[in-house]
Amino acid sequence: MQIPEAPEHELSIIKSAMLDRADMAYAADVLKPAHFQSQFRRQVWKAMLSIYHRGDNVDLAGLVNKLRQTGQLEKLGGAVKIAELTNEPPVISIKKYCQVVREKFARREILSLSEKIKKFIEDGSSATEAIEKTKARLTRIDEAALGEYRFCTIRELAGPCYEHLEMLATRNAKVSGIPTGFPDIDRVTGGFQSGNLIIIAARPSMGKTALACNIAQRAGVPVVFFSLEQSREELYYRAVSSISKISLTRLRDGRLSHEGWKTVNSAFQKTEQLPIIYDDTPALHYNELRRRAREAKRRHGVKLVIVDYLQLMHGDRNTPRYENITAISQTLKAIAKELGVPVVALSQLNRACEQRDNKRPRLSDLRDSGSIEQDADLVLFIYRDEVYRRDSEKKGQAEILFSKHRNGPAGISVELVFHGKYCLFQNKIQGEDHGRQNRL
Repeated sequence: MQIPEAPEHELSIIKSAMLDRADMAYAADVLKPAHFQSQFRRQVWKAMLSIYHRGDNVDLAGLVNKLRQTGQLEKLGGAVKIAELTNEPPVISIKKYCQVVREKFARREILSLSEKIKKFIEDGSSATEAIEKTKARLTRIDEAALGEYRFCTIRELAGPCYEHLEMLATRNAKVSGIPTGFPDIDRVTGGFQSGNLIIIAARPSMGKTALACNIAQRAGVPVVFFSLEQSREELYYRAVSSISKISLTRLRDGRLSHEGWKTVNSAFQKTEQLPIIYDDTPALHYNELRRRAREAKRRHGVKLVIVDYLQLMHGDRNTPRYENITAISQTLKAIAKELGVPVVALSQLNRACEQRDNKRPRLSDLRDSGSIEQDADLVLFIYRDEVYRRDSEKKGQAEILFSKHRNGPAGISVELVFHGKYCLFQNKIQGEDHGRQNRL
């Protein structure tokens, strides 16, 4: 197969860029050395870009001097060979010529990718890994070869943002995002916002999964719940327990009275109305989770993604765990932005908090876990004093600590009631829109 190339276009761009600073300015914005097919033209363009970005005029004498300084002049055929560039015809349209060069580059990259796809399979990568690697490469080709960045002016933002404010005012909304079902939390956050990554973190047995399940049930929007630890049946029984207020233990062994069965039947009917879909695939790779989240958005119109929990997701083989956790958190943030939904990810904390007298979590307890703290828009910690102190005066109470809030107040906490046997969090003061808020 003939290699896609356009040497005449590349040479004409080089000549025109030396003759016309406006042509140089345009080409410098859209062409990188890698876009040129031959090593000779790549090195010439690299030198021209260096001169241009330094603020100097790009001409033949300056180009020869630059190549001499970098030790490239003789390798490229000397000053006479470089001078021959001025014999090329100038471009008719710099924009069209650059488009041709980028198109040929894209075709070469796609041919190269076809060979790499074979290697992905030969190296033992799964079909899912091979597909995701291919998608990632195609995206980079599209951006480098064909895509032109689309800026958004503040004037373009004014209309949509004003319409959004009008919509909120018209419906008299108490929250602008996805409600959690807990007024104390919603009053601080305005609900979970589209495009945000929300981390709910705690030590084991604090109630992370219970809180996530309660939020999924109360959100009132389609939710996809990725459970890497518990089965979908376990999550379902948690939902029934929290709705019926019949303990999970009794549901598991079927010890129910006549009235208990009636209550359970009612709870089952209520669960059928919940727009929740479950995916309980264990050890899910973060790229596969991203693909499935896209599919859930397309097929079910999901408006909230929940992941339980972050550290159980898999990354690339032979990559340090710290780097994989970083890639996972960055991918979760990318999912939130790409799909325009909040992503709630549960996270384990390290043991540092248990070595302190005050065992309430801090952001530093997340810092051994890649870039979670950096990528998150909102970090909520769950703290229950009774887990550490049997004689605690706060039995059945949970503190939700706002440790990071990119677009709102941080350093505060709200209190909820926790019924462990029902896997149920409740507002501390039932029937009121807000309860107690503390400054940490």
